[in-house]
Amino acid sequence: MQESIRQFDNYIKESGVSDNTRQAYIRDVRQLKSFLEEHGHMILADVGEAELTEYIEMLHGSGKSAATISRSIASVRKFFSFTCVKGYTFSDPSADLKAPKVIRKSPSVISDREIRKLISVPDITTVKGIRDRAMLELITSTGIGATELTELRVEDVDLAALTVTVGSSRRSISVSKRSAEAMKSYMKVRKKLIGDAENDCGIFFLSCAGEKLTRQGFWKIVRTNGKKAGISEITPQILRHSFAVSALRHGKDAASLQRILGHSSKAGTMEYQSMATSG
Repeated sequence: MQESIRQFDNYIKESGVSDNTRQAYIRDVRQLKSFLEEHGHMILADVGEAELTEYIEMLHGSGKSAATISRSIASVRKFFSFTCVKGYTFSDPSADLKAPKVIRKSPSVISDREIRKLISVPDITTVKGIRDRAMLELITSTGIGATELTELRVEDVDLAALTVTVGSSRRSISVSKRSAEAMKSYMKVRKKLIGDAENDCGIFFLSCAGEKLTRQGFWKIVRTNGKKAGISEITPQILRHSFAVSALRHGKDAASLQRILGHSSKAGTMEYQSMATSG
């Protein structure tokens, strides 16, 4: 089964999906593999609908959300569709799996006041605090995603022009003067994180070890500072949602916001529009 997962991983890579999506697929399939092997199902071709149904029931029983279970089922279906094409299985045992109904919630947001309080938390007498404030200023004033922030490179930042270039679409986004000032302050101390200039990886925001800051590391920074600010529920995605709603309330038009956020369709932006007019 391990070899089929390895080949599935290569297939997903070549399909052009984002790295985060690929990792989610593989994580779900590996979780299924662990479950099957724990229950004595070592041969992939012997796995049937009964075994997969048992797995889904386990996810339900462990308290997984409907959205998580639906995503897991989608991953399992994609995996078995692949194994059928490759001849690892004779049929697709996942074809009749039923995904639970997902009740879509409106995106969570925090207020402008809470945003200001969050940004004020980092201790800017330290290198880490200067970096953290610059990251928080950037994400709350542009709405870029966590991955876009952690993958931002030095050459993607033009503080003279007040722009950053992000995402696979390489879209250019304006940054506020306040954000630019915070990023300039960070650039003055960034070399302290590198140590040896020859080891500079070129990533704009570095970890305290001078390496690329991981997406999970950034999530931890947001949550730690959010807790200090007294904000109980906060994630990078909530900051993105909050930026979008606030931008619309302050006069940004939906088309411009769609471009800034990198949305391929109007659906997500229209949901923000509804929240902005009702809040």
